[in-house]
Amino acid sequence: MDTRLQLFKEAFIKRHEKGRELKAKGKRLLGWICTYVPEELIMAAGAIPVRVTGPLGDTPRANSYLPSNTCSTMRSCLDAALAKTYDYLEGVVFSNSCDNMGRCFDIWRNHSGYSYLHFFNTPHSRSKNAFRLYLYELERFKVSLEALLNVNITDEAIRNAIRLLNEERELLTKLYELRAENPPPLTGTDAFFVVASAMTLPKEESIELLRKLLEEPPKPLQDLKDRPRILVSCSFIDDEAKLVNLIEESGGVVVVDDSCCGMRYFKDIVEEAKPSLQAIAERYLNKVPCPFMEHYEDRFKHVKDLIKRYNVQGVIYYCVKFCDVHLFDAPMLMEELREMGIPCIFLDWSHTELDWSPLKTRVEAFIESLR
Repeated sequence: MDTRLQLFKEAFIKRHEKGRELKAKGKRLLGWICTYVPEELIMAAGAIPVRVTGPLGDTPRANSYLPSNTCSTMRSCLDAALAKTYDYLEGVVFSNSCDNMGRCFDIWRNHSGYSYLHFFNTPHSRSKNAFRLYLYELERFKVSLEALLNVNITDEAIRNAIRLLNEERELLTKLYELRAENPPPLTGTDAFFVVASAMTLPKEESIELLRKLLEEPPKPLQDLKDRPRILVSCSFIDDEAKLVNLIEESGGVVVVDDSCCGMRYFKDIVEEAKPSLQAIAERYLNKVPCPFMEHYEDRFKHVKDLIKRYNVQGVIYYCVKFCDVHLFDAPMLMEELREMGIPCIFLDWSHTELDWSPLKTRVEAFIESLR
């Protein structure tokens, strides 16, 4: 592995220690859970946005409050909050992205111990009314942040935040473009930790790491040449990138993803020439949609375009157990992929998974079928 790529993995693994160090230096950090939460406003308020994710393993604390058929991502995130894993955060911002997230917000309000929790009411379409609602939510969020952090969020501060985030997005896009090569210069696991660190580091530090990596891009990895090229479509990938590792240990290589832990996080920039809040609203509602949005056909087209651009030979649909929006989405997407002649497989998993060997067996068989 290029030693520079190891820096991203280390940054993500040590993100909690980093968060506590920053807090000790007087920095203020605010958590967010869904990619529809506008980081721009958090940064414009002078805080550092940090994505809240859940670790693998049992969730004894959260089990006391949630039914057994709750999405394991929300369960794991709640357990991390109850365990004070994110004790360096001022609070956490939720999005109206699914019923599990909405109802877990209520549990957090009663039991997480955070004095600040905000629910961003993300609309589920791109209609004119949806844009008006998103703009209203931006204003409401702005007022909430100003009260929390005792600041006045200026338009200049918002524009500076837009510029920083746009630069990070453009750098991540350039890195992903390198993965279209055969062989690619980085593994899917490498790419996961690059994006994961971008979601948790201060933006200036993330951008600096990305700049240095792209000044002299990593060399193609010859041992990945002619391996079956895989696209992973999912919501969350576990913090250890266990599935991606399974694919690559089984002889495949993940060359691209349709994931809110990957390309759906950074694809598309905010137009800097437009009024700032309008431009933010347009970017978030027009970006590649998550399955909770109405416009599934746009995401399906995006996936098909990725398959062609990255010469994908097989697709793995990786679904968190009890994630309703992805469970309804999967059969439709897989049907369209099979009509294209693209082999695909559906896998469901949980953060509390104890035995990964059944998944490993299925992944190995799928990779072997592509050779």
